[in-house]
Amino acid sequence: MSPIDSQLPMPTGPSQGGGTGGGSIALNTLIDYIIQRTYAEMSVLSELLPRKSDMERKIEIVQFSQRTRQLFVRLLALVKWANSASKVDKCGEICNFLEQQSLLFVETADAMARMARETLVNARLPNFPLPYAVDVLTTGTYPRLPTCIRDKIVPVDPITVTEKRLTLQRLSQVIEYRLVCSELPPQMRRLKIENGRVKFLVEHEFEVTLTLMGDSPTIPWRLLDIAILVEDHQTGDGKSLVHSLQVNYIHRLVQSRLLDNEKPLHDLYRMLHSFCLSLQLEVLHSQIQRLVRERLGDSVRVEEYTPGKCLVVSYWRDQIKKEKDSSVYKLSVHVSEEDEGKPLQISHIPLMTVEEARKVGLSIRSEHLSIEKLIIQTIEVRTHAKLKEFAKDLQKYVDGPCEIKDVPAVLHVPVLNPFTSAEVLRVAIDIQRGTFLTSVPCSNHPVIQEIEENLNGERRHLDKQIAKLRSELALLRCEKSVQQLPASSHRQLPFINFAGHALESLSKHKLYVRVPKQTSYAVVVEVEDVPPKSFVYKYYLLEMATASTENTDNTLVEDNGAVKPFLKAKHLTPINIFSLTHGPYATVFSEGDELELDSLSRKRKLLLGDQEGPPAKMRKESPYFVAPLAFLLAHCEEKLPFVSLTEELTRRNIPHQGIQVDGEGSCMTLTIMDLPNCKGCTPETMDELRKNLLSSKFRIQVRPTRNWIVEFVFTNCPIKTTSPKEQGPIQRVYFSFDLNTDQASKTVQDLLDEWTLVANLYQAVYNFSHFFNDSRTGLQKLIEVRSYNYRKLTIVYGVTQTSLVNIAWRIDTKSFHLTLGTCGQNASTINPHVLVITQLQEELNCANSTDAVANLVQLLNDTWSPLTSINKLSTSPLLGGSTHPKQSMLSFTIIPQSTTHVRITFRNVSCVDVHFRSGKMVAVRDGAISLFDTSKVIDGFTPTPGLKAFLNMFVDETVTGSHPRRRSTTEEDHPLSPIGMDSVEIFLPQNPSVGSPASRPRQDGNLRFQNPMTPPSNPHTPASPSTSRISSVSFLFYFSYVLS
Repeated sequence: MSPIDSQLPMPTGPSQGGGTGGGSIALNTLIDYIIQRTYAEMSVLSELLPRKSDMERKIEIVQFSQRTRQLFVRLLALVKWANSASKVDKCGEICNFLEQQSLLFVETADAMARMARETLVNARLPNFPLPYAVDVLTTGTYPRLPTCIRDKIVPVDPITVTEKRLTLQRLSQVIEYRLVCSELPPQMRRLKIENGRVKFLVEHEFEVTLTLMGDSPTIPWRLLDIAILVEDHQTGDGKSLVHSLQVNYIHRLVQSRLLDNEKPLHDLYRMLHSFCLSLQLEVLHSQIQRLVRERLGDSVRVEEYTPGKCLVVSYWRDQIKKEKDSSVYKLSVHVSEEDEGKPLQISHIPLMTVEEARKVGLSIRSEHLSIEKLIIQTIEVRTHAKLKEFAKDLQKYVDGPCEIKDVPAVLHVPVLNPFTSAEVLRVAIDIQRGTFLTSVPCSNHPVIQEIEENLNGERRHLDKQIAKLRSELALLRCEKSVQQLPASSHRQLPFINFAGHALESLSKHKLYVRVPKQTSYAVVVEVEDVPPKSFVYKYYLLEMATASTENTDNTLVEDNGAVKPFLKAKHLTPINIFSLTHGPYATVFSEGDELELDSLSRKRKLLLGDQEGPPAKMRKESPYFVAPLAFLLAHCEEKLPFVSLTEELTRRNIPHQGIQVDGEGSCMTLTIMDLPNCKGCTPETMDELRKNLLSSKFRIQVRPTRNWIVEFVFTNCPIKTTSPKEQGPIQRVYFSFDLNTDQASKTVQDLLDEWTLVANLYQAVYNFSHFFNDSRTGLQKLIEVRSYNYRKLTIVYGVTQTSLVNIAWRIDTKSFHLTLGTCGQNASTINPHVLVITQLQEELNCANSTDAVANLVQLLNDTWSPLTSINKLSTSPLLGGSTHPKQSMLSFTIIPQSTTHVRITFRNVSCVDVHFRSGKMVAVRDGAISLFDTSKVIDGFTPTPGLKAFLNMFVDETVTGSHPRRRSTTEEDHPLSPIGMDSVEIFLPQNPSVGSPASRPRQDGNLRFQNPMTPPSNPHTPASPSTSRISSVSFLFYFSYVLS
């Protein structure tokens, strides 16, 4: 469709002459006319429809819609036709133009013929007017025109600007004089005189402009303009609310009242002010109808509306439904009956006080008409008054002041004292319904809803509900406090014997708090109300146990195999929290007394001239944290294990001193008075041990894990050690046990086991001390007692003092246990007695004599040197040592027979028996020969040829001379010859054997071995192929070579 603006302009008037073209009008003008007509009809309908019935309004709206639809359908058809009629329009214009030209020719011909026939026949030429011509040519004017013609045709000369200014100034003076002489309404004192007119302004109502048509005092005022200033910013978008037709009607009506009136300006103000008040009431009425329809609904209703007089609105309608005798809350906006010049007045039902009425306003503010704002202000004042009245009734139930805060107003009721902002009962009033709304920020307990229902009802037993809420908030404090601790809280627990138990006698406001790490105990916190405004905490310790369906008579649900978390309540013990928290280490004075004493002390310092110290710091404690409960839980967590332990100790007849506070209140302790005798220990040893035992105490270690710590304090250690930690008159021994209240019997048994360990080891050490302290034995030169901590005895021995042995008592095997090791920078890679550790341990446990440890130490020193040499034999498997190259074979195998007898086999062919003797002597024989029949050879072994000749090279004659032996023919080749191994020096070749990492020989003791090039192996793995063993292959190979 082509745009309308591109069409040719159509003539705005009817065509001249008798042509066929009819009248035309511009399309935009036609659309403007149609829109103006529709708007005018809608304006008329908006003013007339509210006065008609519902059915009539519907009929008028339908008729208006039908007329408007037909009109716009015609306009649409016209527009479509106009878009397709451009050619027709052009042709029509051409035809009209031709007709006009033809008409002009015809008229011209007719006029010329008429002139020739009628006018020119009688025409005569007058004399030439020479004076007139001279005037025209000289002055350029025609002054000799006849008067009759000049008065009718020539206009009068206009007045000048100065004359205009003087005339308007004179007219302004006349208006000013008229206003001074006349009486003006008080509301029209704001005026402005300018350019011969006066403008009166009444703010937010109207503005009129008047003038006078002369200076006579009888000339009436002439009304020039009226402007209505009443606006509705919510719906009108700042547009005028009065139609121009209405303004014209008012203009004519007011002008008629200005004529022949003694007080025309008063009448003018009354008419326009009355109209503006009616318009304001209409605006307020339309606003309240829109609020009812869109948002407020039944909460607000228009009770009465009289146009131009009053508007009555009722609010808080729900109060009428709930309370039969309650008064209806109404807001009335009406015209003042006493003084019509006043603005719209506001009145309230029920009546407000003067202060409350002033807060809302006594009259309507015309600068911003809003019935919603007026209702909200009224409700705020009503809410504040209602809450203030309720606060007086509620103050007798609470300890702190009830305050009205926030916007909208909320009543803060401090149920607890001291309190936090989250524990305040907040009472507000619903803006739409006028009902009470209650809430507590930190809780959603049902009692809050009960208080709300009671406030909106009969308000009975409000004190009990406040007390119930106080108790619930007090319990909530306990729950929040427990959340910061490693404990759990429960309002209820599944007890199967609750009925008839002492728990049933407690109040409903109680809380079960499980003691941390104690499954069988819980702290019961009971909140007891102290009328009328306070409460008190009561604490109980509840012992409980798990229950099942088998051990109860109560009827439970069917057992489907799942675990039932039922509990059985046992003893309920009340706790005096004051005596618990104010123990022997608590302060004597209260906080107030301390502050008073501190102030007296400061005054005394000021009087004496002393300098005043820093001010005392006030402790800041959150009322939300219940410190006594936290202290009680910590106390129970620490003390309950001691209680279970004392019961078990008493059951086993072990005397103790009970639970005490250790030191300066740092922790709790349990002191054991005496421990029983141990099996296997002599009474003399036990008496000596008890005599030297100063104390034995139980303590609890919290970090890193919770454990029992048992401390034994001993004195008069039977043997002196070289450890720096064990010097001094006393020695402390600590044991650690698992902390479990349910296994107190295990803890006591562990204590007795450790006591048995200490006693058995003490007996062995005590007997050994007699030999060690005796200088005649020479043990102090042979060994070094490195440590004795009553749990383990550590002895360093050997020629180089690099080997050590630990002697301890094992509870599981009830015997001594040996562990070997090395020490010092020059220590070998492994302790040489690892080979015979089983035999050493068995011999120590089988010996019942008092010199068992002394004998063990002597044996270790005597056998250290030969075992050191034997330990260097390589036990690594070798390849290529037999007829099968791929089959590995052990080079040397060391088989301990006893603590002093070792059998050494070489490649499972040759065997040598080595017997260790005292005095640094060993006895060597061929192990392939049978001990019972020297003529027979043991299966699997071959006698070593040339062994006698080789051993004779190292025989100590001083020993063999004093030890005559029986010789046989076999012994000639395989003698038993004790030789001094430490005195033997074997020269080894410089070249190392195959696989040895040694690069040069060095002398170690009396034997020469290769220097190791690799780090030593782990000393706790005797079978590891260390460098020392590899380096000894040269010696062993040479030894085997010599034997061959």
